[in-house]
Amino acid sequence: MAGADDPGGPPTVERVAGGCGGGRRVLLEGRAVVRSDGVRPTHLLVWASGPDGGEVLVLVERGDRGVTPWPAEGTTAGEIGFEAVRLDADRVVSGTLA
Repeated sequence: MAGADDPGGPPTVERVAGGCGGGRRVLLEGRAVVRSDGVRPTHLLVWASGPDGGEVLVLVERGDRGVTPWPAEGTTAGEIGFEAVRLDADRVVSGTLA
């Protein structure tokens, strides 16, 4: 599986123990596509490689802790590289974390 260290590979998603309220969390790092409301960036969509090697789609919202750097104000398209972020597993919007 290609990892975040492989510049040509997809971002990786891993399950991590626990989370707020004992829910499952995912660890995500790599590159994401910027989505906006036409004025400012609101979401990042990440097509990533899951723990089983399958593809998953992860939604990252403005204000999620640990997302650095967030796209600059005025950015309406493009890609961004970001540091590791832990999200609730329900942010995986397609694919599985089997």
